[in-house]
Amino acid sequence: MRRKTVSILLATILVVAAGAVSATSAAAVGGTTCGSVRGVAKFNPGLPKKGGPKVKTTITIDGARLGTCKTVTSGTLDATLKAGVAGNCQTFSSGADLKFSGTATITWKNGEKSKIAVTLLPTTYYGRRARLLKGPVTAGKFLGLRLTSLLTSFNNGGCLRPLTSANIADYRALTIH
Repeated sequence: MRRKTVSILLATILVVAAGAVSATSAAAVGGTTCGSVRGVAKFNPGLPKKGGPKVKTTITIDGARLGTCKTVTSGTLDATLKAGVAGNCQTFSSGADLKFSGTATITWKNGEKSKIAVTLLPTTYYGRRARLLKGPVTAGKFLGLRLTSLLTSFNNGGCLRPLTSANIADYRALTIH
């Protein structure tokens, strides 16, 4: 009798656990797409001007606005990305991969959050330099899905001065899929 009770209890636990995994996976299905990303990226230390010394910088994005999102309306993006390779404004603007990686948090209008392990990679889009922000959602809403967003090149007009901040915008929608 005791063995049968333990078996039923174990079977019940497995069914409940399987249901929890299915519910988590179902919540992640679908993701979202946001039609716009607007904000400011700050570089600390700033990337020295053209021909200047190379430094490892950290990019901070605080409160970039995400708009016209499907399933969640809107949100804000905060991110911190550290360079793994030293560079200056010229190397960054010319498309060198400074091996940026870090974390991002999206706070959705409904109060839910998505935490993402992100990288920022150089790319091109219709012949223009751009940066691809991408990575897996590691916690919160859309857990298990991946973020991708094609952003402007952060150009500051020829690198005649140090790059300390730059407006960012999307070339294509921010997508979590």
